[in-house]
Amino acid sequence: MGMKVTYLLLLTGLLSFHTKVFSQYLPNPSFEGNPTLGDPPAGWSVCDACSTVDTEPGYLQSLAPSDGSTYIGMVGRAAYPNPDCTETCEACYSLLLTPLSPDSCYLISVDLAYNPYCYWNGHSYPNSLRLDIWAGNTSCSQEELLWSSPTPQTNWNTYTFELTPSFEISELFLQSNYATNNSYWGNVLVDNLVIENVLGTINLGNDTTLCAGQSLILDAGGGFDSYLWSDGSNGQSIEVTESGQYWVEGFAQSCSSTDTINVFIEPPIEIDLGNDTVVCTPQYELSVEGNFEEYFWSTGENTQSITVSEDGLYIVSVIDSIGCEGTDSVQVTFEAEQINIGNDTVLCVGENLVLDAGAGYTDYEWNTGANQQTIQIETTGNYWVVVTNEAGCQATDTILVVFEEETTVDLGNDTTICYGSTLTLSPGFYNLYEWQDGSEAPQLIITEPGEYWVNVLGGCDWASDTINVSFYPPVLPDLGPDTTICYDDVFILYPGNFSSYLWQNGETGPNFPVYETGYYSVTVTDINNCEGADEVFVKVGEPINLNSDTSFCEGSSILIDIGNDYDYYSWNTGDTTHYISIDSAGLYFVTAGMNIPGCEFLDTILVNKIPVPEVSIEDTNLCSGDTLVIEIEDEDTFNYFWNGIAGSNHFEVSQGGRQIVYVENECGSAIDTFNIVAFPNPAIKLFSDNQYLWNENEQAVINIEGVYDSCIWQDGSRDFQYIVSYEEALSQHLYYVEAYKGKCYASDSIFIESIKFGIPIFVSPNGDKINDRFAPKNWYGIKEHKMTVFNRWGQIVWESGNFQNGWDARSNSGRLVPDGTYYWVLRIIFEDEEVQRTYKGSLTILGGE
Repeated sequence: MGMKVTYLLLLTGLLSFHTKVFSQYLPNPSFEGNPTLGDPPAGWSVCDACSTVDTEPGYLQSLAPSDGSTYIGMVGRAAYPNPDCTETCEACYSLLLTPLSPDSCYLISVDLAYNPYCYWNGHSYPNSLRLDIWAGNTSCSQEELLWSSPTPQTNWNTYTFELTPSFEISELFLQSNYATNNSYWGNVLVDNLVIENVLGTINLGNDTTLCAGQSLILDAGGGFDSYLWSDGSNGQSIEVTESGQYWVEGFAQSCSSTDTINVFIEPPIEIDLGNDTVVCTPQYELSVEGNFEEYFWSTGENTQSITVSEDGLYIVSVIDSIGCEGTDSVQVTFEAEQINIGNDTVLCVGENLVLDAGAGYTDYEWNTGANQQTIQIETTGNYWVVVTNEAGCQATDTILVVFEEETTVDLGNDTTICYGSTLTLSPGFYNLYEWQDGSEAPQLIITEPGEYWVNVLGGCDWASDTINVSFYPPVLPDLGPDTTICYDDVFILYPGNFSSYLWQNGETGPNFPVYETGYYSVTVTDINNCEGADEVFVKVGEPINLNSDTSFCEGSSILIDIGNDYDYYSWNTGDTTHYISIDSAGLYFVTAGMNIPGCEFLDTILVNKIPVPEVSIEDTNLCSGDTLVIEIEDEDTFNYFWNGIAGSNHFEVSQGGRQIVYVENECGSAIDTFNIVAFPNPAIKLFSDNQYLWNENEQAVINIEGVYDSCIWQDGSRDFQYIVSYEEALSQHLYYVEAYKGKCYASDSIFIESIKFGIPIFVSPNGDKINDRFAPKNWYGIKEHKMTVFNRWGQIVWESGNFQNGWDARSNSGRLVPDGTYYWVLRIIFEDEEVQRTYKGSLTILGGE
């Protein structure tokens, strides 16, 4: 992609250097096509079915084209006979292949004519119409009038106008129009519409940064009549050597183009490797301070620092992040000294040794305190010297000198070692060594059994010694071959009988139980303290683990993999691989096993599909004072935001306005907007001529105050008046109605009750204040009454005109009456009646005498 973009940018830059670049802006600029009546040629379209642009000549026109084989004819109608057509002037449009840029200047030419003898369907079109050219950026748009032509003649004439767009033009719209303010019948012929890019766009490039000492040529490109630069020069290009902002304006005809560029010139890069230097060490590090993109040393290295060890001139160049370069060099001279006062040696007592540090040094310092070039030693010890040269560099060396009275050597006692191990014979420090195999090293490594001897030369004479070395037999633990077991099998590794054991995990027992697939190793030690080791691979058929139930997003898929540790697989999908790709929700199970008897496993996994959020809520209405609950079908995975506030799938709205809902989950998001239109609620009040009904003949009439479109009562009836009977009001007391006016409603309720007093059938006058008295309930609207109580023999035991206070089960003499059944007669005159009503019943008394 990056290479393609770069190519396009370079191509754009090249175009700006050409004068009057022609481009195929229109798909059919010469209106070529098959002559038709009522249809434009290819590449051109009409916006109105009544705009019957013709492809001519051949039908209404006989004039030869000015270019190509056809042109278009457009007419204007003073009074078009078709009442469905509102367009009296025909038009057509074409989408540009390349939009016209507001940064450029164009020359547009068109050939126009008209035919005074144009005639069709009983109408002649003898007059000349002008041509209007409009600009737009959508189909059929007329956003800006670019040009109106003079009145064309009967022969072709070319008309040209210059255009600097005020916006990017993607469509040209051609329309015939009346040359005067009066409507009349006429025509205009159009051919060879040419768009010419008069002025290329200047492109000085992006703002840029130069390195110190560099310059930049700014070129405005060709195709302009004159130029004006910010420094006052008038050439096509200038050379920039200083930081600053530079601009240029190019002129061609009445058009101009301009561009600006900022140029910054970096200060020189200065690096310092230091002064030429003399070093005393064998190696010396050269380092560049500061961080740069690249480093180039004369040694070929590319790091920020290098280590040198030879005399020479060392040069480094660095390049920073914008490509600027800096360089420096340093001369390094090594004065490091190396001295050698001899190898370690053994002498015989009575001899002496002269140590010489070498000539030419300015200072000598021995550990004996001497400060001359040489010293003579006669005693055992370590001797060292430090020397200093004229450059101040120092060197040192050390020697061990041993004086012995007699030369002896001891290889130790004969020995036996473990098979596979080695024995190193080190007789000590001597001047010369001769081993039985001819070697002369201070040590001998033994890998095989046998007899070994050495001759050594000490300070006084030669000496020798011999040793016999034998090997114990090899230690060979055996864990057996690599094997496969099932997870519930018992498998114990046993390498054999040895003195000690060390397993791979640090355990030290003789046996090791295996539970997991892997490599197992053991190192054992026998009675001779010799070691041996073995390793085995055990594959354990583990049960399948599909992990927890999982989910995936709708429209995607999920991969389930149980691993390739099994010998065979069988999914309920029919697959036989260790993995499957799933794009549907459901319960999936797999059987997998090892190629050993009884080692087969089964596991299941539930896969859910998470829906991708979608939301669409229609505009709706709300009545003032009401609360509208908007509910989205709930998904547990969704998060809801109403007007930017987190919520649930329920949203309560109590006022009108524009609402926004945003729904998201791990699979995506959705957003929708909807409007709530609030309407006022009507007022309502219920009236009734009676709220209590006292007898069976009464009824209540409920009326609704106000005018409404409809109503509905609690029982579903829809009359504007509701009648409540005495029997209905015994069980139904609350009556309510919803009255609708337009889209909103109001509601009201009223309480109506039928009065039916209650008389107890059981009295227990035991003083517990529960059912102690025989008294009525619901005692409403009674004007007069008389209650008489009889025993079973018809004798009056109590009689009163104050029944509402009740009877305490005592006779008129004050004694409690016996338990049993009693009978009563109640005579009542209601407040709104004159007729006496009689009621009868029975009463049981428990807890009397």
